[in-house]
Amino acid sequence: MACLKGGKVKQFTGAVANTSEIVLVTVPGQIEEEPGPEPPHSARNLQAAPVVPQSGKSEQRWVKWPAANNKEWLQLDEDIDKFMETTVRGKACEKGIARPNRWELKISQLRQELKTLKRQFRAAREEERDALSELRQILRRKLITLRRAEWHRRKGKERAKKRKAFITNPFSFTKRLLGQKKSGNLTCPVEEINHHLNITFSDPLREQDLGPCEALVKQPEPVVQFNTTEPTLKEVKEAVMAARSSSSPGPSGVPYRVYRQCPNSLCHSGRS
Repeated sequence: MACLKGGKVKQFTGAVANTSEIVLVTVPGQIEEEPGPEPPHSARNLQAAPVVPQSGKSEQRWVKWPAANNKEWLQLDEDIDKFMETTVRGKACEKGIARPNRWELKISQLRQELKTLKRQFRAAREEERDALSELRQILRRKLITLRRAEWHRRKGKERAKKRKAFITNPFSFTKRLLGQKKSGNLTCPVEEINHHLNITFSDPLREQDLGPCEALVKQPEPVVQFNTTEPTLKEVKEAVMAARSSSSPGPSGVPYRVYRQCPNSLCHSGRS
């Protein structure tokens, strides 16, 4: 450390004679040390920032929004308006084109490979057919495994869909499940059926007045009818203005601040 007393040593890497080497530059009037084969411990740059190990998680990126009175918001509003006018078509509830998943793609690829091997097997010689037959057996086993996995995936998806429909409305689900029309011929006479129903479900106290039930509470009639229509654009704007700028965005991922500063994009969202 004695050679570095009296001044700071600046270290940088540069290209000298088409080679990259470490060069030490000192301030005039101060001690300079030539690096040897192994640079001394004191020649390390003490001002260098420590290297932070990179983690597997991606860092969150923060957006630096301009001020509220900045004209950049007007330009952003115009750009969003033009983009949505040219790209947004149809209703938001319309579904896109269904694409095959990775299992279906692999199954289709294996079927094409099996067809190719089948043609090669027919055109091959006798000594080559054993190897081609073994390859076909391997591909068939893979195809059976993938089809079984795809079948289980579809069945699981159907079960989840039916479970959701049952939890949402069990009566409607049961009606769709059991309320189908039946066909057949009735062999029992109508008189016997009516007699059985009369004995099983008749109430001898049917004609007697039971009187008022004390457990029932009579609620007053509603004064204002409940509004079941979709929210208007005015209500959407009021909700956006009432929300904080730092509130978490909705499913679209657009912050409230963008809707607040770009009213045209808010109008497009209200129409869709």
